[in-house]
Amino acid sequence: MLWMGDLETCFMEDLAAIPVGAADILFAPHHGRDSGRVPAEWLEQIQPKLIIVGEAPAEYLHYHPGYDTITQNSAGDITFECRAGRTDIYVSEWDYSVDFLTGFRLADNHGGKYIGSLEHRYAVNRGASMKYAVQLINGSEPLMRNAAVCFQGAFVRIRKIGDDWFLESSAFDGCAIPGEVFPIADKLLRLMQWITAVHARLFSICEIGYVQAFNEAGMPSTRGLRGTIRVQIISPDGIQELSEVHGEQSRGSMLAAVAMARADLQEALALVGDGYDLQWAQIYNILEFLGGADAMVQRKWATRDQIRKCKQTANHFRHLGSPQRYPLPASPPTQGEATILVFSLLRKWISEHFAA
Repeated sequence: MLWMGDLETCFMEDLAAIPVGAADILFAPHHGRDSGRVPAEWLEQIQPKLIIVGEAPAEYLHYHPGYDTITQNSAGDITFECRAGRTDIYVSEWDYSVDFLTGFRLADNHGGKYIGSLEHRYAVNRGASMKYAVQLINGSEPLMRNAAVCFQGAFVRIRKIGDDWFLESSAFDGCAIPGEVFPIADKLLRLMQWITAVHARLFSICEIGYVQAFNEAGMPSTRGLRGTIRVQIISPDGIQELSEVHGEQSRGSMLAAVAMARADLQEALALVGDGYDLQWAQIYNILEFLGGADAMVQRKWATRDQIRKCKQTANHFRHLGSPQRYPLPASPPTQGEATILVFSLLRKWISEHFAA
């Protein structure tokens, strides 16, 4: 907060060359009168999220267009309760409200009505705590506001800084560089989304953006970015097979036409799902769909040992709650190896049932 007393505009303009610090809440000087209008040079440095305009006759007030304001003439007495990461605001006029504060469903207090909380732009934590915050992206504003009220504490907190939402956690304290923050943030967000899924049927809150570093004064400094690229390794043999012409159409086109008309081929292809990778449950379902190992071994599609190990491994990961009841086989296949095997089996099944 920045309280400027009874400074008047002419005096502040004489001092405009002197730098001032940033503040989330600015109390407009001279009770908010036009004669106490803050110079633009200072406002650019202060960057207030909220300006409090004091009590004075309305015709003398300067309302600071472009900024969120609370005017005492309308709100009455204003009480600020400062907390870690936010300031809770109460007013004595019970009919007063604003739409730019974050609601944390707090009870009315301090003899006034709770109208919302202003989330601080910067985490002013000197010393070792809260050196990093992680940007949260691809979450809608209503969803993020709901998630924010669920996670408010020293270990994990979601709050808005400027126009962006951020994840803060004491779990980041031991990180020396932003690169060390990402894996912790990934795990933490995954746990948070499991929690919201169980309690509120909210399966996906948002995704991780950049890591924001803060200096000792609590001001943002550098950002850590993470670049990702998905590499798909394709099979040239498979491309060639699908491109082979049968009659007047390629094999791929022929299979698409058959699949539109045949429910059994649709069922087989639907086992692949819509993702980039097969999960263990899908691998198990494909093996179940293709039938017993005897038939596949007899057709020489795979060895009995390959099928047994693949199915036992997939079944183990389908029952992670009972690992002793469903143990892994010796030398289990990787998920990638199992994917290659079941795709090979599925192609052979399609070729046998829908030959050109």
